[in-house]
Amino acid sequence: MLVTRLDGTVTPVIAEHLEDGLRTAEREHHAACLIEMDTPGGLLQSTREIVQEFLESDAPVILYVTPSRARAVSASAYIAMSAHVAAMAPGTHIGAGTPVTGQGEEAGDTVVADAAAFAVSIAEQRGRNTDFARDMVREGTSVSDREAVRTDVVDPVAPSREALLTELDGRRVAVGPQDSERGVDVTNPWGVKVTLVEVKDVELPEPMRRAMARQAEAERDRRAKVIHAKGEYEAAETPADAADRLEGHPAALHLRILSTMAEISAERNSTLIVPLPMEIFRLVDMLRQPRSPITAEKT
Repeated sequence: MLVTRLDGTVTPVIAEHLEDGLRTAEREHHAACLIEMDTPGGLLQSTREIVQEFLESDAPVILYVTPSRARAVSASAYIAMSAHVAAMAPGTHIGAGTPVTGQGEEAGDTVVADAAAFAVSIAEQRGRNTDFARDMVREGTSVSDREAVRTDVVDPVAPSREALLTELDGRRVAVGPQDSERGVDVTNPWGVKVTLVEVKDVELPEPMRRAMARQAEAERDRRAKVIHAKGEYEAAETPADAADRLEGHPAALHLRILSTMAEISAERNSTLIVPLPMEIFRLVDMLRQPRSPITAEKT
């Protein structure tokens, strides 16, 4: 059994760390990969990468929300629901998966709809409660450990790691892209009863945690700058498209001028408006162009 822990914000570093753990569990033929989690969420893109790894993993993934008062909310709720086995310690909760912007505001309708479809697809693949998956995104629903088990959001509630492994001993789950069946206890075919499980505990050192926090902050800044740049680009592109359309329709341009005059006059200010036909400017341009000299032919 390979054990690792997920604390803090979900970032690309966390996604890489979990991916390495899954590869190790598959390579060394561990019975399962146990991930103990307590996180407030994180980046949606990193969450999608982790969920994809869980859904395609050839090693059973057991996600355990622990210790008591821990949480699997926001992005981590998607991660918990994508595990082969999702377990919770007493006094924990899960949900509140509504996506937010880098400034902490609720994301737009399109992003929320996409996240809701993502959560429902996870629940359908793992046989979990699709109504809860949808509501935790659209309504921000969050439930306790007992309610989560009662409504088929997670599997068991276990007070400790040892109690969880004892309850899961012998359970079979579908793993990998082909959903091939595999047992958490791989010794059953040998006729061997497991009484003791050796656990490898992977703890992140403090310098790596600080580096992950700095990377997450840098990632948020990068995304904010990209969004701002895209907004500036779209703001510049729209007037250019409008100019192209108006150039091909002179009547529409005159209507736009009249509409602008009406908007200015409605403000009741002292602005003096002198409308000039566009033809005058075109005539001025024609007069400013140099004329070719005219020579008379001799006969």
